[in-house]
Amino acid sequence: MKVVIVSPEILGPHKNGDIAIFATNWAQMLRQNGNEVVIIYTGETNTSQEDWMSQYNGFEVIHVLENEPDYPHFNYESFVRRSEAVTAQIPNDAEVIYFQDWLANGFHFLRQRKFNATFRPVCVTVTHSSHQWILEANKTFPSRRQDLELSYAERYQVENSDFIASPSQYMLNYLRKKGWKLPAQDKIYTLGYPLNNPQHSISENIRAANQFNRLIYLGRLETRKGIELFVDALRYLKQQNPAAFQSVNEIALLGQVGVHRFGTSEELVRTIRECLPDVNVVDFSQFDTHETQSYLAKNAGNSLVVAPSLMDNFPYALIEASLIPKLNLISSNDGGQAEILGEAGRFQLFEPYVRPLAEKMQEKLAEGPRGDDQLGHYDWQNANQRWLEFHDKVSRSKAASFQVNMSVTRTLSVDVCVPYFNHAQYLPSALKSLSRQTTDNFNLYVINDGSTDINAQQVFEQMSKTYAHKSNWHFINREQNSGLSETRNYASTLGNADYLLFMDSDNIATPQMVERFAEAMQMTGYDCLTCNVFWFQGNDAPYFEQQPDILEKPVLYWPPLGNALELGLFQNCWGDANFIIKRPVFDAIGKFRIEETRDRYRTGEDTEILARLSFAGYNMDVIPEVLFFYRYLPNSMNRTANEYESMTRTLRVYADELQKIGLQHLIPWVYQVYKNSIALPPAQIIQPSDPHEAERIRHEVRLHYEDLKQDPQWIAENIPWRKVAQGVFYKLSKKLSLRRG
Repeated sequence: MKVVIVSPEILGPHKNGDIAIFATNWAQMLRQNGNEVVIIYTGETNTSQEDWMSQYNGFEVIHVLENEPDYPHFNYESFVRRSEAVTAQIPNDAEVIYFQDWLANGFHFLRQRKFNATFRPVCVTVTHSSHQWILEANKTFPSRRQDLELSYAERYQVENSDFIASPSQYMLNYLRKKGWKLPAQDKIYTLGYPLNNPQHSISENIRAANQFNRLIYLGRLETRKGIELFVDALRYLKQQNPAAFQSVNEIALLGQVGVHRFGTSEELVRTIRECLPDVNVVDFSQFDTHETQSYLAKNAGNSLVVAPSLMDNFPYALIEASLIPKLNLISSNDGGQAEILGEAGRFQLFEPYVRPLAEKMQEKLAEGPRGDDQLGHYDWQNANQRWLEFHDKVSRSKAASFQVNMSVTRTLSVDVCVPYFNHAQYLPSALKSLSRQTTDNFNLYVINDGSTDINAQQVFEQMSKTYAHKSNWHFINREQNSGLSETRNYASTLGNADYLLFMDSDNIATPQMVERFAEAMQMTGYDCLTCNVFWFQGNDAPYFEQQPDILEKPVLYWPPLGNALELGLFQNCWGDANFIIKRPVFDAIGKFRIEETRDRYRTGEDTEILARLSFAGYNMDVIPEVLFFYRYLPNSMNRTANEYESMTRTLRVYADELQKIGLQHLIPWVYQVYKNSIALPPAQIIQPSDPHEAERIRHEVRLHYEDLKQDPQWIAENIPWRKVAQGVFYKLSKKLSLRRG
């Protein structure tokens, strides 16, 4: 059986870390049990593959990183591009894929799989530590839009996986508490972590001391892992009972460098030395996982290990330490630590706060080392067996993985609605693209919304005659202009197809647009679908091939992220009004809502209706393909509309929801706070050292200058303000230095 393990961390490029240890251990176990294993590694590496590949003999290891597109893009985040790169490398004959939740490497594959009726491998996501969980664990609020985007993608991956494997019950409880949608209960398994045979022959021959001479902090040197808690507890215990450390002559820091309030490792060591000046403090943050275990085993007889994580899942460091003979350790009781140590380890746990930790250290230092029979140990043999049994079940389920509705009919019941107003030069191209669809089984309703331009009226009449032979194409004249939203609503009443598909008269459909939209709706049973978009400029329409090349005049590539309400408050994360929707759902949601007369003539109607669909709980998603081309017009309604007017429609949806609890007035304030945060340039200015980088900055500033003048948000989101400021500062400082010279 061919198994693929996709991971942002593996041992070799990474010294340690739970994801790295899991991915490597699980790959080795699978291969030992007769599976062909492909590892797709998605992390950065500062060393050549030859430096660490020796431990992966017999494996195919593929290193994948994303490429920066050579065209402008909006919200095409690096983690999305990396997940696309992963998808391209997954072998066609893969039968089972194991993704990790962190960084959502499986986001694109699982989205793409949803809209394809071909056989797919079974997909498992292992829930280690999502981005949302890490932020919370490090006591950090989301500070960037990208924090929300990545968290959404991780949730999407978990929700759309066939199976969920969680090391701890704690993590499953956390995800449910945070409102994550998980697969069915029979697809969720709590398995612990697999571990290849641990060997600690050094400590087996070490005699246990009568007292502890060494304190060992075990964990990454970061807030989440409790380094600040550890230092504060040392200080507290020193103040309360100076004699508690009488036997201790050394404190060892055993964990990789992370972010903490002390700033640097040197400052951290200095702080501990100030607290305990008679104790030697050593920093072993350079150790990898094997060196860490060797150090613990060598010093097991006279050391008390402290693992004070504020928030943890199922740390391998604690697993491995619990298996070292004669090694005494204490751990916070947060997360899955209690699950690791079992009933025997209940006396080794403490609440992750200063006083409980200080009291537990005092108790253990006074008590001295306990024997192995009095300590909790991880049952790794049973965990390994659980994982192998789980894999066997997953492998046998492949025929039933993600059942797709295969009864997709070729009789596509779709009404395509095209509003038209004074777009004489563009309507022929739009209709030409619809005439070249891969299916003719759709109705077309083109509504002339009271065009005031004589030429526009003539073109409309000409088009109605040109396509008069198409009995399912309808051209309707309306004398009075009623606006885009009302015209779409009117068009929706003219037919009775199952699905409504809206398209603007200045856009271009790809040949497969109608068929692909309808098939995807039937496959998934979803209520509404959007798609990826390429913006283009020009009066002609040279994009009628089945697989269009990159546009000759690209303005923007936009792959909407999806149905993320928390993002929709700040920007359109759902997609364009060129979407497909079930007719009953469109009617039930109240169509394109017109609450005020001016709603007929202001933009934002697409985001507004998609937000209402989302709040109402309808199933929505984005087909990860370009199904139409959006024509960029500097004088279009979208480009010339007042931002306040446009956003009012969407913000009103959020305000309506919060009005139920009296917080509706927060919505415009929250949006403006976000706008301020992305518009202000950073305070810190650093000179660019690379002349090529400086040239790239100048190129970015020149790029689509006319677009930028029309759209302040686009400016704030896409211009590299820090780099622009760097360049300006560099030139000013150079001129000043010349004057002084």
